[in-house]
Amino acid sequence: MSLKILILPTFIILEVILAIGYIKPNIDAILAKRNEIAVAQEMLAKVDSVIANIQSLARELSSRPEAVGFVNRFYPSALDEERVVDMLNFLAQQSGVIVTDISIVANPASRSSDDAYNEALNSGMTPEQALAHAEAAARLAPQSYTAKASVLGAYPNIKDFFSRLYQSDRIHETEEFALAERKRDSSKADEEAAEGIQENFLVGTFRAKFPYVVAQRISDPLNAPLFQTASFDWQPAERAISFVTHPLPPLESDPAGRPNPFE
Repeated sequence: MSLKILILPTFIILEVILAIGYIKPNIDAILAKRNEIAVAQEMLAKVDSVIANIQSLARELSSRPEAVGFVNRFYPSALDEERVVDMLNFLAQQSGVIVTDISIVANPASRSSDDAYNEALNSGMTPEQALAHAEAAARLAPQSYTAKASVLGAYPNIKDFFSRLYQSDRIHETEEFALAERKRDSSKADEEAAEGIQENFLVGTFRAKFPYVVAQRISDPLNAPLFQTASFDWQPAERAISFVTHPLPPLESDPAGRPNPFE
């Protein structure tokens, strides 16, 4: 009788152990699947959020065509050397100066992919991540070209030409800004007079770097900082528009100085 009593609990314990051994793997699989579903739901919510942000940004761009057009002119996404040449000629005509020379030279890349790769490694990225980062940085790095122009004109006209260039609707970095007396050739006096070149004309030289950024596809739109918000920050564009469209304040000159240092 006592043997039967012992055997029954033993079978019950074995059944419980077997049941636990069968149920636990299923519970683990269910919990793992639940985690997968939670991750998928989180990803889906992020996708919905990014899509909503992109739609909001698109509506915002459509609502501000003038600002968008200004930005495209001010900082273009393609090489626009012909436009800059036309701009220099137009501003020279407005200022009453004569353009004698315009040259355009492409500039080398401002930042090499090796520099970006080393910086990424130093920041803790793996070699594979650093390589991908360097390739992306090379694609998105601003490109530029240098335009140089020489003009002839009277002192106030060249001043006006430089002022118009400084306030033009094309971003640039001025590298040279110079005025000098013109070398006169008495044998060409009649020829120069026929061309409208006066004796008091000076030589003005302007050299500047004009950057542009080629448009690129975003490889990871879900994590792109641009698409994490539903609106643009228009303040930089508004400041640039204000700078271009409002006249510069006049400079206070020393009453004891000369209005034209070349006279």
